[in-house]
Amino acid sequence: MEWFADFHFIRPMWLLALIPAGCLSYLGFRHWGGASAWQRAIDPALIRFLLVKPSLSPTINPLPFLLTGWIIATLALAGPTQEKVPQPILEREDALVIILDLTWSMYAADISPSRLVTAKRKISDLLSARDEGMTALVSFAGDAHTVAPLTDDTATLLALLPALGPEIMPAPGSRLAPALDLARALFTDGGAARGRALIITHEIRDGAAALSAARTLGSAYPITILAAGTESGAPIKRPQSMGDSFLKDEQGNLIIPSVNFDALSSFARAAGASGARPLPGARAWAQAGAAGVRSRGGE
Repeated sequence: MEWFADFHFIRPMWLLALIPAGCLSYLGFRHWGGASAWQRAIDPALIRFLLVKPSLSPTINPLPFLLTGWIIATLALAGPTQEKVPQPILEREDALVIILDLTWSMYAADISPSRLVTAKRKISDLLSARDEGMTALVSFAGDAHTVAPLTDDTATLLALLPALGPEIMPAPGSRLAPALDLARALFTDGGAARGRALIITHEIRDGAAALSAARTLGSAYPITILAAGTESGAPIKRPQSMGDSFLKDEQGNLIIPSVNFDALSSFARAAGASGARPLPGARAWAQAGAAGVRSRGGE
C-alpha cells in the first residue's frame, strides 16, 4: 500500500464542490421519486385513467449520470497525484550560488588536465548530486557576470558549463568583490532567505573590497572557498583555437601562476568562510559539497 501513502490532491479545495453535488442529488432523487407515490396509492387498473403520462416523459433517470460526471470533474480539478511536489520554500532555503574564476590562470595544468576542466567536473558532480534546491552560476575575472540565475533546472546549468572559458570574459583580472555583490543580488532576487556561496578560484586580488562584499552576505549566506591550483603552479597553455601556445609576460617569460594557500586561508578566516580547501582532493570536495554547500544553515 505504499502507493496509497503517497497519494494526495494538489488542489484539495476543489473537493468542497462535492457538497452542493450531494445536496442537489438528494433533492433531485426526491423529486424524481415523487411521481411513483400515486402508483403506490391507486389501483393499477385505474392508474392509467387517472394519471396522464407525458408523451416525452424520460424513461431513464439522468441524475446518476449527472452526479457521476460532477464527481469525476471535481476529482480531476482537485489534481490527484502520487508524486511529491517540491516546496518552493524549501528550494529557496537550499539556494546555492557557484562563483567560478575564469581568469587565464585557470588554464594552468598543475591540476590535470587543467584547473578549469577540473573545476567544471567538480561543478558537474555537485549539480548531479543536488536532489533539490536552486542553483545559480556566476563567472568572474576583471568583472562578474551571471551565467544563470537561481534555478532548479540543473540540466540547463550542465549544458552551459562546456562553453565557459577565459576567452569569453571581456576584462582580465581576478576581482572577487563584483562576483560576491552579484551573488547577493541573485539571492535577493530569487527570494532566498538563506543559502550558500561556493567560490572556486586560485587567488583574490581585490582583498579589501572582496572582504567587505563577503561580510555583507552575513551568516545567512556563508561562503565556501575551493582553491584551484597548487603552490608550485604551472604554465598557462591557451586553447588550441588560440594557437595552443603558452602565455608569456612582456619580457617573453612564461607566466606560472601559483596558489597562495596562506592568503586564501587568511581571507577565509576574515570573511568567516569555510576554509580554503584544495580543489582536486576528493575528500575536500566531499566536505565542501556535502557538509558545506548542501546544508541549509551555518557551520
